[in-house]
Amino acid sequence: MRKINSTFKTSFISESGSHLINRDYYAYVELDKFACYVLADGLDEDTKKYSAELVVSTILQLFTQSPSMSKSVIKNYIIAANKALYIARGGLQLKASVTVAVTDYMEIRYCNIGNTRFALFRNDVFIEESRDQSLSEYLVSSERLPKDKIARHEERNNLYSYLGINGTPYISVSPKLKLSDGDVFLLYSRGIWENCEVGEIYDCIADIQEPIEIINGIEDIILSRQPKDLDNYSVAVTVVSKTYRKPQKKWGLKRILMIVIPIITIVITLSIFLFVRHQKRVTQSKDMHLYIESAEKYIQFDNYSKASDDYNEALKLAKILKDTEKTKTIDISKKLADQILMADESAKNNNYQKAETEYYAALEMSLNNDNAGREYIENQVIRVGKISEVYALILAGDELLVLEDYRNARARYAESRDLAGEIFFIDGRKEAIEKIAALDIKIAEMLKADKEYAEKKKEEDEIRAKEAEAKAKEAEVKAKEEQEKLEKEEEEKAKTDAQDTKIKEENIKKAEASRASAVEFESKANGHYNVGDNVNALLYYQSARIIYIELGLSDRVAVVDEKIAEINSSNIEKTKKLILAKQYTETADVLVKEFKYREAQVLYRLALEIYTEFGDDDMISNVDRKLKSIEVLAQRY
Repeated sequence: MRKINSTFKTSFISESGSHLINRDYYAYVELDKFACYVLADGLDEDTKKYSAELVVSTILQLFTQSPSMSKSVIKNYIIAANKALYIARGGLQLKASVTVAVTDYMEIRYCNIGNTRFALFRNDVFIEESRDQSLSEYLVSSERLPKDKIARHEERNNLYSYLGINGTPYISVSPKLKLSDGDVFLLYSRGIWENCEVGEIYDCIADIQEPIEIINGIEDIILSRQPKDLDNYSVAVTVVSKTYRKPQKKWGLKRILMIVIPIITIVITLSIFLFVRHQKRVTQSKDMHLYIESAEKYIQFDNYSKASDDYNEALKLAKILKDTEKTKTIDISKKLADQILMADESAKNNNYQKAETEYYAALEMSLNNDNAGREYIENQVIRVGKISEVYALILAGDELLVLEDYRNARARYAESRDLAGEIFFIDGRKEAIEKIAALDIKIAEMLKADKEYAEKKKEEDEIRAKEAEAKAKEAEVKAKEEQEKLEKEEEEKAKTDAQDTKIKEENIKKAEASRASAVEFESKANGHYNVGDNVNALLYYQSARIIYIELGLSDRVAVVDEKIAEINSSNIEKTKKLILAKQYTETADVLVKEFKYREAQVLYRLALEIYTEFGDDDMISNVDRKLKSIEVLAQRY
């Protein structure tokens, strides 16, 4: 009697769009007590079998045999259709999306698999819509994609559930929705929702009572857009003009019992449920505290990986129990354990600077968490600091080696070796030992070469002495010959004195010109020296010195040499101060690692004064940054 005493008007269209084959399929059955509406969209390319038609016919056949609105029965319809589709597969897997709506003419329930859709409108207001089982829908539910963008999103057809799989697809059946006179519900495929906005469907439904008019309006919107690749599109519209109303019956004993017994059953069931729920919460609370105790014990033994796992389990239980205070406390402890694990991982990967920063962050967290794990963190900070110091000593040794200061280079390597041994830093100690061994071999080779050179020089000196003696005798003979020759030359010289006098006068003029140039160079050098331009001053002093030497002006050479010595002394003094500033900075870095922030602060300031004096902007910025980084710590410790 339900169908006769209600009015449900249904119309539909199903078109192939711009494709040759229409893989959509729609059908419905209206029985006396129930009606079933099914729309399927074929997702495969099989040209011999139509998966959508097979799905719809299987569901309607089962519905006709056993009509029901039960969730379990509707799920059985879907499972049977999935099995039929899987069995019918050939060389190509058959796949389909499907939407099923079942009504008893008073209420309606729907189920969809894939991305065909169901929608219910009341008084031209959208009150219910199915959710696609696609990646795009997941992004919408996680608020990473606006809902109005889903129709064009590239993952809209990337389904995580559909019919045709070997097994059971994900099935979600809606609760019963009460129908009212004038309601309109739709089943439609992706060819509709990809090309027609929800707001446009509103406009088609407003003030229209005939389903075919609604369908024609939706189709006109789609075709007016003339999409290049229009997919198969199907839409079925049912207008609920009148729902079925149960006739009122007199209250008899049977009817009263039918009402009272379920209420009593519900009360008993609810009581049992609440008791079981209470016992479960007690168990969960007990488990939560056991996990917390276990995690705290693991922290005592510095096993932060296990502690993090146990805190994670305790956190899950705290959230289930909705214990806000415990959730906050456990979360803080878990984050501390995770921070320590992160720092340990950085240290394990030899990223000691990053590890040191992460350990300091963990130390701050520990101070706010009853000093949990503080001893371990502080030991790790000291160890990481010493490891950094080991590498700093090795680097200092390398720099001294480049400068050929082998004694101090070996001393730095030895210090790094001993420090690495103290903290059982095997890699650092091995590297330092290898550096020392290589340096010892080099020094031994140099000593051997020096010895060979000394022996060779001694032999050469003996040969030279003999040669000198022979040359002395030869020189004596030559001296006599030269004396005779000189006497002859003196006679000739008298003849050329007049000519020599003229040449001397010309040389005097040239000497005066050279002296004027030297004086000018010296004057320019003084000008540059007075303004602190030692580079150009040194260049001009050296130019003047060469001319003074050529002129034999030893007094002026001495004056210029004194100026050059002053400039070289000034450069050496600057170098010494910069080395001292570097030592201040390195010593301060070590003090920071030892938590001696105030002493480090004094050394950083001394270094900053030297770098400021010489205008070294890079080092000024570097030291100033270090000063600021320990400013708060210096006040605290």
